[in-house]
Amino acid sequence: MTLTDGMDVARVRQVGAQLRATEQRLDEVCRTGRAGLATLDEAWQGPDLASFGDRWSAAERVVHAAADRVRAYADELERQADAQDSASDSPGGRGPGGPRGPGGPAGRDEGAGGGDDAGAGGSTKEKDNPNFDPDAEDAVDTEIEGPLFRDGVAPTDVEQGSLNDCWFIASLQAVAATHPEVLEQGVVDNGDGTYDVTLYVDGEPVVYRVDAVVPADDGDPVFADNASASERELWPLLYEKAMAQHMGGDWRDLDYDTAQRALEAITGQDVDTENTSSGIFDWNAPPDSDEIREVLDTGGQVLLSSHDDVGGRPLYEDDTIATNHLYWVSGVTDSGDLELTNPWSPGDDPIVLTYEEFQDNFGHISTSRP
Repeated sequence: MTLTDGMDVARVRQVGAQLRATEQRLDEVCRTGRAGLATLDEAWQGPDLASFGDRWSAAERVVHAAADRVRAYADELERQADAQDSASDSPGGRGPGGPRGPGGPAGRDEGAGGGDDAGAGGSTKEKDNPNFDPDAEDAVDTEIEGPLFRDGVAPTDVEQGSLNDCWFIASLQAVAATHPEVLEQGVVDNGDGTYDVTLYVDGEPVVYRVDAVVPADDGDPVFADNASASERELWPLLYEKAMAQHMGGDWRDLDYDTAQRALEAITGQDVDTENTSSGIFDWNAPPDSDEIREVLDTGGQVLLSSHDDVGGRPLYEDDTIATNHLYWVSGVTDSGDLELTNPWSPGDDPIVLTYEEFQDNFGHISTSRP
């Protein structure tokens, strides 16, 4: 999505407010359904109730996913309106909407569909991201030099930059930690300055041809990169550029999406997304610590989506956890605590939370097994 001249900012904000109201109504549908099922548990006995509860839980996940998507669209409209106001207040600035055009020299080699995805939201609070470049909108397309890989693939090869694509970068890091060969085999150097990157739609490979020309500020990429130019590898920015093509062809198409969409695109594997509450009568409850450990031990990925408001939660108030952000689980301790990694700084010590703290501070959990 990009901005156009003549935007009626007030009307755009009004639509955003309507979308937020819709999100709240969808959340209320879920709460009402859970309350109704609690009543049914007292009034209805037998196996048919269990079957009904299973079907409701599946429907509830779809409603939750719809609420998350609606919230993401509301966030996008707010960002666009803010950018329009900023551009209007700054004479002589570049066109609103930021750098555009991640399309490679040949685009995608074959068509691909999108499809709905069930899962958590996933944007970031730009003001909190230490990698956010305030001059990103003035970035110049620059050919970035460096090796495709340097000593293989590792989560610390990439940090989230100035896009709201924590959902994608966190997923890249999680796959790099568990199955680096997927990423190594997913990029082919054509020897002419172009690279073929393989992503997936419904489990089927789709190849995108890209180059290493990306928006940069003084030679440094403003989007996916790592902390040290001397250690830069090209594979993260090539994957991000291919994903931008995959999502529609504009860098800002990467703003706001889900871990489910990212993991399915990167690995081609199915992804399960659950609400972090205890489930209805313990049906479709989120995986417990032992189950999360098993996913990781078998080479799977686990990602968590935080809530979109502070809600009086101490870990949000002290900035341990950012709102509306994706984290990936890098380990589970012997005592069952979860070790979380922030895509802003994968080299930092993990955030360690008890299982109860995880449930209180995150809305959804997405898991994928090889």
